[in-house]
Amino acid sequence: MGEVDGGEVDGGGRDGGGRDGSEVDGGPEVAHRLVVVTLNTHSFQEGASSLAKLEQIGVGLAQVGADVVGLNEVMAGTFWAYDFGGAQHDGAALIQAALERTSGVPWHLARQGFAHWADGEEMSNVLLSRFPLLETDDAWLTTTDFWPAPGEQRNVLYGRIALPGRGLVNVFVTHTAGYDSVDVPAQIREVRLFMAAKFRRDELLDLLLGDLNAPAGGPLYQAWLESPPFRLFDGFALAAPESFDQPTLVHGTDRIDYVLAGEGLPYGHDPARIRSRRIFDGTAVDGVVLPVVSDHYGVMTTYLLDP
Repeated sequence: MGEVDGGEVDGGGRDGGGRDGSEVDGGPEVAHRLVVVTLNTHSFQEGASSLAKLEQIGVGLAQVGADVVGLNEVMAGTFWAYDFGGAQHDGAALIQAALERTSGVPWHLARQGFAHWADGEEMSNVLLSRFPLLETDDAWLTTTDFWPAPGEQRNVLYGRIALPGRGLVNVFVTHTAGYDSVDVPAQIREVRLFMAAKFRRDELLDLLLGDLNAPAGGPLYQAWLESPPFRLFDGFALAAPESFDQPTLVHGTDRIDYVLAGEGLPYGHDPARIRSRRIFDGTAVDGVVLPVVSDHYGVMTTYLLDP
């Protein structure tokens, strides 16, 4: 099971009341929307500025009002490269601390490493939630192509979240192999089967977040969306069809980072209920400019939960 950390304090929706879980206007707090972000952090690849970058990520996520965040390539361990001199750092914990300090509420964290180096460094998939994680789990994926590390085993991370006044949300975070890897078909099948095993048919939303290494519109993308036994819906494509293939690679032409929703209740596939855009791309979100912090841009998708 993935590592879990975080306080046991209910978070709250910004539109529904106090963020400390208090009652507002005579009734319990209700989440009116869910703000979901995915970002490949490319952690500790920037030398001396790496720690500042992780701080920027946490602060920026809080500033845009994120509720649920899936992160890829989050590094932790003992670092010798870039003149760190063997110092120990935990990228996920640093982002979590910046989130908590900026938002003023506890955040809950789960992670599972998928690449390991001999000197003690580990790269992980990470789930951060402003709401309690009722359950976490993970599953290993077929891995015969070893990048970025010899000690690699790709995985999918799972968390079940209680959304105040609304119900339950299943969240899955993964970072699958590169475009041309022979492992990709097996990994797509294994992630989707793991998801299906976790569906209980009582969720408000089922969400898959991450760097899927599948260019928008291509055959791998279609496999993620359409392979049996269920469909997934691309929030970015539904909300911004005119920008369907807007890149999420800073130095590339492909969109490969996604927030996908299952086909249960209509919140995840009704375009009228979805807002989606790139973030951490140097442009302003609600007046806040989020700098480029990785070799990927992030994606933020907001699900509107009221009629």
